[in-house]
Amino acid sequence: MKLIRNRYLPVDIFISILVVSVFLFLIKKISTEIDYQFNWNDLVKFFFYYDDRLKIGLITNGIIYTVKISIFVLILSFITGLITGFIISSTKGVIKELFKLYIVVLRNIPPLIVMFIFYFFIGSSFAKVLNLDTIFSNRLFALILTAIFTPEQIFVPFISAAMGLAFYESAYIAEIIRGGINGIEKGQIDAGTALGLNRIEVYLYIVVPQAIEKTLPSLIGQFVSIIKNTAIASVVAIPELTFQAMEILASSRLILEIWIIIFLIYLVINLFISYLASMVESRIRRKYK
Repeated sequence: MKLIRNRYLPVDIFISILVVSVFLFLIKKISTEIDYQFNWNDLVKFFFYYDDRLKIGLITNGIIYTVKISIFVLILSFITGLITGFIISSTKGVIKELFKLYIVVLRNIPPLIVMFIFYFFIGSSFAKVLNLDTIFSNRLFALILTAIFTPEQIFVPFISAAMGLAFYESAYIAEIIRGGINGIEKGQIDAGTALGLNRIEVYLYIVVPQAIEKTLPSLIGQFVSIIKNTAIASVVAIPELTFQAMEILASSRLILEIWIIIFLIYLVINLFISYLASMVESRIRRKYK
């Protein structure tokens, strides 16, 4: 069967141009009404600037930290949510009820509160248990941790915020996974068992592929939500995009310019993630058809 590729039609291009034109018109109208003079040239130094050598600016640094914390949260929340979803779907009794309670509690608490709990109560204990001072005293380990995560000064806030967001998001991912597993007919699991597959093999070869395929659109939406929620990490001084935007506002008058740029950056990142995820979804669907 030949796959039909989606192509942009003239009407799509027209609508896109129309939306952009309306957006630019509104910006121009607002700037005229409030007598605001846009100064886009001053934004360049917040991306890159030259001081003996080329250096990254605050916005570029914010993009890097936003991507770092997003990747960490995506991986940890997906693994935790996947395990939780499988446990709830495949176990009974006290264990199942405990994990259901875990989901209910996290889904009914604001993400900022969860992050604060990790930051104030778990972060300091985490640093003592791992003995971070000793680890960062080793130059090789310090370079690796700084490259992957952050410098020592903000390592604990970064990990605390990322873990808090990851556990919060994992509750939603667990529910998505659980729904996908429950949507698989029991007869397929029984057929796998009849073929001599053990419980792990049944889930690995029969349940997991179908569950991921069924839930991928919902997971994509949750991943986009994760990237947006990283903005609240700014309240614990993680230098991601929102934090850097507020730092720039404190030292400049580029109010509209900064928030328009931050808006566009988040939009581009999330559209890129959605595009990659749609490609993965298409490949998975082709593979299992």
